[in-house]
Amino acid sequence: MSYTNQNDSTDLAVYRGAVVTFERYEEFKAAAIQVRDMVRNVPVTDDPDTLKAAKKAVADARKITDRLNAERIKVKKMVLEPYMELEQKVKEIESIIKEGEDEIREKLEAIEVKRRIDKRNEVERIWDLRAPRFIAGNYLKFNDFADKIGASLTNKTVPMTAIENAMVAFLTTTSSDLEYLEGTGERSAEYIETYVGCLDLAQSMRVVDARHKHMESLPKSGVSFIEIRISGKPNIAAAKRLLEENEINYTITKEN
Repeated sequence: MSYTNQNDSTDLAVYRGAVVTFERYEEFKAAAIQVRDMVRNVPVTDDPDTLKAAKKAVADARKITDRLNAERIKVKKMVLEPYMELEQKVKEIESIIKEGEDEIREKLEAIEVKRRIDKRNEVERIWDLRAPRFIAGNYLKFNDFADKIGASLTNKTVPMTAIENAMVAFLTTTSSDLEYLEGTGERSAEYIETYVGCLDLAQSMRVVDARHKHMESLPKSGVSFIEIRISGKPNIAAAKRLLEENEINYTITKEN
């Protein structure tokens, strides 16, 4: 396969320009000046013959310019015809090359997508091997780590060793945090659940403690029972089911 030498100084398109001449230019120009000067010198009077003669002279001159413009358009088309043919050929070649560019771009994009998927799968495989050795493996998923390191997970400039080191650091830090939360007592489950969502030890404890503080600040009602009036067998059955699911004691009395 060979290509045109890009350094070849030979002209790719040759213009052999035809000379366009206006043989009677001076003659037509002089006539136009004569008509213009005549119109300028026409007195503004009510003499209809004078105005009619001037109007006819302008109309005759207009016929000449109409003819000249028609000739100009014809010559322009003739002059531009070779250029338009060249433009069409260049665009045809450009379109063919663009088709090739589009196809190779699609193939390169497909290769890149596959590379990213393969790398992510390999990182996930390493996670599955390493995570069970850490406490964090009991609570966190691969996506937690993937979200943490972001685009560098599949970036081809980031080597696998760097990602694996980051994974070990992530598992070590989160395991230390989770081990601490496991020993915090009755709120440990809440702490851990919140921590898994944010991966921030201080924030998770702060959120849970604030929630408990808010609940404790609510006034105690002191009500030991609530009376609810329900009619209709389907409604009563639904209410009983709801109370039983929430382990709430209840009694049912019928109105007289």
